[in-house]
Amino acid sequence: MPRSIELRPRREVLEEVNRKIGEKCPWFCPIVDERELGLHSKREIEIVGVTQVIADLWHAFAHVQFVTIQPDGSIKPYTVRIDKPSALVYAVINEKLLLSYQSRLAIGTKWTLELPRGWITPHDATSPESAVRALLTRECGSVFVASLDSFKPVEVKRIWQDTGTMRSDLPVYYLEAKTTQVLLERQGLCKPKLFGFDEVEAVEENGKLSDAFSLAGLRVVERYLQRTVRL
Repeated sequence: MPRSIELRPRREVLEEVNRKIGEKCPWFCPIVDERELGLHSKREIEIVGVTQVIADLWHAFAHVQFVTIQPDGSIKPYTVRIDKPSALVYAVINEKLLLSYQSRLAIGTKWTLELPRGWITPHDATSPESAVRALLTRECGSVFVASLDSFKPVEVKRIWQDTGTMRSDLPVYYLEAKTTQVLLERQGLCKPKLFGFDEVEAVEENGKLSDAFSLAGLRVVERYLQRTVRL
C-alpha cells in the first residue's frame, strides 16, 4: 500500500465503490451519500478506492477491501463485510412465542433454539409485511402463514452486527396473531414450535436459547412492549 495517494473527486470514488461491489453482489443497495465514504480531515476513516471484492458462493455477503486514509493521514487497507438483507421476527402466535430449532453446522451440527431469523431478498426487504412473510414462510410453511388472522408486523429496531468490520443491520420485527392451524413438525431445516413465556425463560436459563441475535431480539421487543403498554 503506498504511503501517499492522489485524491480523486469523491463522486468518482463513490461511483467506483458502487460499481465494483455491485458487480459481485447484485443485491447490493448503492450508496448515495458521499458522507458514508468518511472524511479524514474530520478525524474519520476515509474511503478513497476499492482493491478487491470477494463474494461468498451463496452471494449472501462479500468482503470488500478498501483503500483508506486514516485520521493520521496514513494510507491503509480496510476490509468490510457487506451482507445481504436479513430479518428477525418476534412472533406471538396464540399468546405464545414462536421459536425454531435450527441445525447449525458452524457449531458442530448442534441444534439451537432461536427466534426466526435469516437472509431475505432485497425485494422482500422493502416492507415489514414482505420481510416477515418471506421469513416465516421459509421457516413455518406457506399454509401456516396464510392461516394467521392478522398480519401487521411492525419494525421495532435495527441491530447492527460488529460495527467495526461489518455493514450488516438486522431489522427486528414484532408480529401478534392467532390461528387454528397446527405448525408443521419440520419445515426444511427448521423445526418451529410455540413456547409459553415461562418456557422461554427456562430455555434461556438452561442455555438452549443462547444465540446473540435472539437474546438481543428478546430484549428490544420486551422494551418495545413495555413502552406500548402491552405487558
